[in-house]
Order: sequence, then structure tokens, then C-alpha cells
Amino acid sequence: MTTSDALADRMALRDLVQRYARGVDRRDAALLDSLFVDDAEMLVFQDPGSTEPTSTIRGRRELGRITKVVTRYVSTTHFIGNHLVDLAGDTATGETYCLAYHVYDGGGGERRMLVWSIRYEDRYVRDGGAWRFAQRRLIVDWTHDHPLVGGDRLQP
Repeated sequence: MTTSDALADRMALRDLVQRYARGVDRRDAALLDSLFVDDAEMLVFQDPGSTEPTSTIRGRRELGRITKVVTRYVSTTHFIGNHLVDLAGDTATGETYCLAYHVYDGGGGERRMLVWSIRYEDRYVRDGGAWRFAQRRLIVDWTHDHPLVGGDRLQP
């Protein structure tokens, strides 16, 4: 693999993780569906320190329905940080840091913000000439839930 091929692959993988964040935040099920191989899975570790997944989602179509899960929030923003990958031909592994902001109605007219510090541990495959997720492990390292000051300006 040439240096330019490796750079192009790294850029394509970075684009993949950013498109995932966009798909979730924009509630775009078709976009999410396009990012996974047919038999992909996501293992969610919602409890910090847990060795067993809280939930597992299997199959590309089910993964595209993540957009339905996030409708409980008024708004979400997934901010992608560190993204490191190890390339091995048409497969790769990677780790991505993410701060996920979830704005929700806390009752009594109060808007709240739930922040998750997430690490995604990914397995990628080149499928039909494009990089896709084969597996995502969503690991929540910590959370913070607090009132959202000025949240009344958000548009649902």
C-alpha cells in the first residue's frame, strides 16, 4: 500500500465516523443504513466499567433505526475527537473519541443536557469499494446530566 493509498483510506475512515455522527444528529436512517455492512453489529456499554454490553443491535437495517431511539431527545450533537486507525488491506480497526450532547425536556418546563463521553472501538471493512462499519463498540466512559441554561432557544 502506498502512502497516498493509506492517507486516502484514513481520510475515508474519518469521513465514515463523521457521517455516522451526522446521521444520528440529523435522524437520517438512510444515511446510517449506508454506513454498515449487512451483518454489522453495535455493542453498547452504557454503564461505565461494565464488561457486558447493555444492549446489542445486529444487522444494518436495525442499526439504521438508531435514529428512532434518539427521538426522545430534543436535539443531539456528537462531537468527534481523536480518531486512530490501524489499516490492514481491506480491513481496519479504530478508536474514536466522542462527546455526545443530548438535550431533553426534564419536566416542569426545564430543559436538561445529558453529556456522554464515548469511545467507539470499531472494526471496518472495505465493501463494494467503500469503507463501512462491521462492528462498533460504543463505550460510555462517563456522563454528566445538568440543567441547560438558555435551552429555551433550541428548536425541536
